[in-house]
Amino acid sequence: KETSKAEERSAKTKTKGKQPLAPKKLSAEEVQNIEQLSAADRELALAQGICPITDQPLGSMGVPPKISVKGQTVFLCCAGCEPKVKRDPDKVLKKLAETKK
Repeated sequence: KETSKAEERSAKTKTKGKQPLAPKKLSAEEVQNIEQLSAADRELALAQGICPITDQPLGSMGVPPKISVKGQTVFLCCAGCEPKVKRDPDKVLKKLAETKK
C-alpha cells in the first residue's frame, strides 16, 4: 500500500510526549486551498496553521473545514477529523492554546 506524504508526516508527528508543532511554512498548494476561505476565515486559518487532530498543515487536504468548538472557531485538515474533535473538544482547545504559545 502506498502512503501519501500527508500520512507519512502524520505518522512522524504522533510521537507521545512531543512538543506541540509550530505552524510550518505552507506550500503553494496549501496556501491556494486556504485562499478559498473568506478573508476573515483565511486570517484565522493562517494564524492556526495546523490541524489540532493530525498536526497536518491546514490546506494540505483541500479547503480546511471550519467548525465551532465551545464557541471558538477551529479549522481542520479535513472533514474526517470532525468526529474526533466532538469526542474531546477540551483536548482540542487545549492543544490549540499550547500551539499558539
